[in-house]
Amino acid sequence: VELYDSTPVPNSQLHLGVDPARFGDDDACIVVRRGNKILEIVTASNLDNVQVAEWAVEVAKRYHHSSEGPALVKVDGIGVGSLVHSAPEDIVRVLDVTSSSVANDEESYTNLRTQLWFGINDWLKDGGVLPDDDKLIADVVSANYDFDARGRYRVEKKSEIKRRIGRSPD
Repeated sequence: VELYDSTPVPNSQLHLGVDPARFGDDDACIVVRRGNKILEIVTASNLDNVQVAEWAVEVAKRYHHSSEGPALVKVDGIGVGSLVHSAPEDIVRVLDVTSSSVANDEESYTNLRTQLWFGINDWLKDGGVLPDDDKLIADVVSANYDFDARGRYRVEKKSEIKRRIGRSPD
């Protein structure tokens, strides 16, 4: 566990991005963010769905302030996400993210996964700052992209990234 600058960002909602890594040798990962500040990145291995859900709630509780709304937990709604739904509503609110679903901007991106990859770029342009972490930076720049027949951005499959870099990007 490595903590980053945890100075609260005024009027910013707490966000947790949860990559449950349900199967195989991938690590589960939680990124905690307020505004443009990443507060913490934690990883764990060999956790089942129930353990990942409990872990996400515990991480949210560490950063949650009673004066704010619930933390927005962004996680795949299948499996782990459905378990996080049972958490106290004053602590967390779950946003189901299914990366294979249609992008919010269908004219520009082939699916939500591609839009999310490009969203990292937009977040950085808007003042987001990545911690000085070589593995994280390598993960962020690991995906290649091309365009589909309609001219929309398309990020390569996770299996291709994993084959190329030797691991799954967190």
